[in-house]
Amino acid sequence: MKKLVGIREVEQFPIYDLTVKDDHCFELGNGVVAHNSMFPKTVIPGGCVAGGTKIVMSDNKLKCIEDITVGDHVMTLTGPEAVTVTWDSETLEDGTPECIELQFDDGYTCVVSDKHKFLVSIDDKFEWVKAKDLTEDMDIVKLHAAHSSKIVSKKNVGRLPVFDLTIGNKAQYALENGVVSHNTAVTYAPNTIFVIGKSQDKGSDGELNGWNFTLNVHKSRYVREKSKFPFNVSYEEGIRKYSGMLDMAIELGAVVSPSSGWYSSVDLTTGEIDPKKWRKKDLDVPEFWDPILSSTEFQTKIAKRYKLEASMDTGQIEIIIEDEDD
Repeated sequence: MKKLVGIREVEQFPIYDLTVKDDHCFELGNGVVAHNSMFPKTVIPGGCVAGGTKIVMSDNKLKCIEDITVGDHVMTLTGPEAVTVTWDSETLEDGTPECIELQFDDGYTCVVSDKHKFLVSIDDKFEWVKAKDLTEDMDIVKLHAAHSSKIVSKKNVGRLPVFDLTIGNKAQYALENGVVSHNTAVTYAPNTIFVIGKSQDKGSDGELNGWNFTLNVHKSRYVREKSKFPFNVSYEEGIRKYSGMLDMAIELGAVVSPSSGWYSSVDLTTGEIDPKKWRKKDLDVPEFWDPILSSTEFQTKIAKRYKLEASMDTGQIEIIIEDEDD
């Protein structure tokens, strides 16, 4: 155990930090434990490309994306631009995404993530289109904007390790045949980011009853990354207070299914199963959930499952809504 004996202000100077996976801390020279910079920036993926994909450099030579380093210059639509960050399967948010093999009308073939974006000219306007949404009639912009290319085939090739770049103030670089693709951008952003997916909740009659939401913890200083919290909002009842709790309680051992279609609560202190059985449709009541939620043992299990041991000021919070329906 170390004790602090003094604090003094110093002049401004350049500083460094680390991001340490899972533990989010590291030791200084005297052994004291310091918190890392968990999420100083937001990563905005433009997609990724497979290893071996050649990129057009500023001198118009080609270089495999995995061999490009920070400070190298690549060619963009507006001229040479420096690479500021390189990404691989270990540093990207999804380092082994679903990938697609694209073949162009000039014979060029590449493998990219299904979300990798290409610059497409539609009605004389430029738009970024994901690889999975490209069609054979689309004109994909090349470095020399007067030229374009089209795809002649597209097939899924499964999950593969990928790479990407961040290009200075630009958002693009060019592949070997000159087609312009989006980079993985980095911007200073909030410390806490929730991505909320939504899908329709329809009844047996096909009528829309409401919406199913899933709160995905993308970045947080308090909650473990990748945690997911589903909840339901109906047009008649609003937010269903206990939606999403059943799966969580079953996972933590607070609820069991003694027989098909029936559920019972468990005393986590004694392990005793409540003899009363409930149908799933009847579970959304305080009589069932209040004893579970007020249990110290259940609260402890929830904290261990979702809470980060170390936490700091949350700063701003960014919430992103994504439609899960086609």
